Amino acid sequence: MVNNVQVLLVRFQKFLLIGAFGLLINMGTLYGLTGYVHIYYVLSSFFAIELSLFATFVLNERWTWADRKPGTIVRRFWKYQMVNGIGLVINVGVLFFLTAFFDVHYMASNFFGAGLAALWNFTLNNVFTWGDFGKMVDSST
Repeated sequence: MVNNVQVLLVRFQKFLLIGAFGLLINMGTLYGLTGYVHIYYVLSSFFAIELSLFATFVLNERWTWADRKPGTIVRRFWKYQMVNGIGLVINVGVLFFLTAFFDVHYMASNFFGAGLAALWNFTLNNVFTWGDFGKMVDSST
């Protein structure tokens, strides 16, 4: 039991490090598209998050969950997209809510939304995309 908790904590730390890199991509893209290209911040956020998802999938696949390979890489990628798609809704929802209703700067709102989404993304990706549940789903199809 203790070993499982330790493995989970190390995995979460790896996920957070990769997430920090993804957050840099996300925030930089959001800032560039909104501040310089003048795209509406909510639309910019979708592009920024999706770009960061591609990078973080590759890194998580090769490092965070390198010891787990249920199904094909294509299947894991689409599961990652599904899980993080809900994370995207969480992130953009918080971004819009805080910015539109509380006049929080869109960059700060995005940061809070990304933090909430990260908790969702780690939990579900650990269980569904790279976990035992993912193995069950892959073997049934």
